[in-house]
Amino acid sequence: MYLIKLKKAGFHKKLFQIVACMMFLIPSGLFAQAGGEVTVKGQVTDIKEPLAGVTIMVQGTSRYATTDVAGNYSITAPNGNSVLVFSSLGYKTVNETVGTRSIINVVLEEEVERVDELVVVGYGTQKKSDVTGAIVSVSEATLREVQVANITQSIQGRVAGISIQQTSTRPGQMPQIRIRGARSLTASNDPLIIVDGIPFDGDINDVDPNNVKSLEILKDASSTAIYGARGANGVIIITTNRGAQKVKPELTYHGYVGVGGPVRKYTLYSPEEFIELRRAAYYNSGMLYPDEQAMYDAGRSTDWQDLMYETPIKTSHDINLSAGSESTQVSLGVGYYKETAIMPGPQYQRFSVRATIDQKLNDNIKIGLNSLNTYGITDGESADVMYSILTLTPFTSPYNADGTINIQPRYSYNADPMMNPLLIKDNDLWKEQRRRFSSFNTMYAEIKFFEGLKYRLNAGFNFYHDNYGSYFDTNTPMKNG
Repeated sequence: MYLIKLKKAGFHKKLFQIVACMMFLIPSGLFAQAGGEVTVKGQVTDIKEPLAGVTIMVQGTSRYATTDVAGNYSITAPNGNSVLVFSSLGYKTVNETVGTRSIINVVLEEEVERVDELVVVGYGTQKKSDVTGAIVSVSEATLREVQVANITQSIQGRVAGISIQQTSTRPGQMPQIRIRGARSLTASNDPLIIVDGIPFDGDINDVDPNNVKSLEILKDASSTAIYGARGANGVIIITTNRGAQKVKPELTYHGYVGVGGPVRKYTLYSPEEFIELRRAAYYNSGMLYPDEQAMYDAGRSTDWQDLMYETPIKTSHDINLSAGSESTQVSLGVGYYKETAIMPGPQYQRFSVRATIDQKLNDNIKIGLNSLNTYGITDGESADVMYSILTLTPFTSPYNADGTINIQPRYSYNADPMMNPLLIKDNDLWKEQRRRFSSFNTMYAEIKFFEGLKYRLNAGFNFYHDNYGSYFDTNTPMKNG
């Protein structure tokens, strides 16, 4: 107020007002410093209503108070120079100097940009920066950066403190997940999986990655605090997509097609190195291999890796229809995923159907249903011809003169009945398939008794069925190496 007046006054008048202001402030400051304790009362609110549980701390001391249900508080400050710090979770902190006031009312502003930095654990609510060693949160955008068969592969190598290893390159195989290490020699070390609040006992491949909205991983005491002994190996919490309020009917499509290949081939003997090996064996065994020597002299050589390797394909297609009003939100989707291997034969397919509905019955009661259904087909999960590819002699032809497959491309010196790996492409000689149907359904009912108190009941039904069958002819490389 003094500065505004000084702009309109002359120089002498300005000087007089500055001196008068200083004379006015100095005695009040001395009085405040010399005064005794000051009791301050007031009310803390936001832009809508009083705030309960707000902490009022006297800066630099251990004195504090909290607001009651009406937002009222009372605290004693050492003197007028004391600073009161008003803080509450999700609101900006406010500092107020007591001065000569005995009543201080404060309005707190929401700190929206920090809401995503808060996490709720079994023993309370804490800042995310305080529990980063125990909790990892992965957003939907991060999960969709990598196109994978199951949700855990999208965080492989990207989340600290979690070991996810792909133990097999065959399509449809689950990775090994270790959150808290190997804690048992005989029991399972796999983490507990929670889908929409319900423990999930199925295969992680049963959860379509396109259905997942967010993923949280509990790695420390927070897991056992919430889920007890079942969370001893860590917990993976999966939240699936649902319909949104006030959204017009919307049809979306998400799909991709990808191809792959080997990073590099196995390093094997060249034709020159291989024939030298055979010549050395000749001196030790006294046996001569004229047919093999003749093929080498003729320049014939078969690269079994080039002959067998194929281009693997990975494709996914997902269609989703969602709509929502103030009281009802629905979502319906179908998906298809297919992955083939670098070797002929093994492949994995998944068909998925999902549906969700959330219905608000009145201002205090809300119910919902979520159904995730998948049908997976895994072919050739144990078919393996790599041994034949890496050990067969290059000095032989994979085909006979009439163009048919040379069933046993070997010579008399080889007593091992090595079969031609090309036989894996003959679907009449072998068949191995696993069919799996999974249905995971969750329901909830939420009742609001009054502002700040809600009760939510979760219920779930999980059903899955595996059907496995195999047949291998005696003339298949899977039976004979």
